[in-house]
Amino acid sequence: MARTFNRAQLERELRAAQRRAQEEARRRVNAYNREVDRVNRENQRRVDEHNRKVARHNNKVIDDYNRDVARVNQHNRRVDPRTLPPLRN
Repeated sequence: MARTFNRAQLERELRAAQRRAQEEARRRVNAYNREVDRVNRENQRRVDEHNRKVARHNNKVIDDYNRDVARVNQHNRRVDPRTLPPLRN
């Protein structure tokens, strides 16, 4: 007996195949987005770590400079003739 062409069945199978293809595409996109998010988080962690190191270094340089300035200011106050007690003869 010859099979007849069933248009409704063909359309059902076509829609099911489209749904499967869309779901597979959605799964691949979601997996890609998760990987991008993971890489972005790792990169941000590394940037934050680098920025913390730079900030520590900059603070150390500023503290060292200020320490030297304070030492010079203290010396200048000691030897400034306006701050010295008057000489007695």
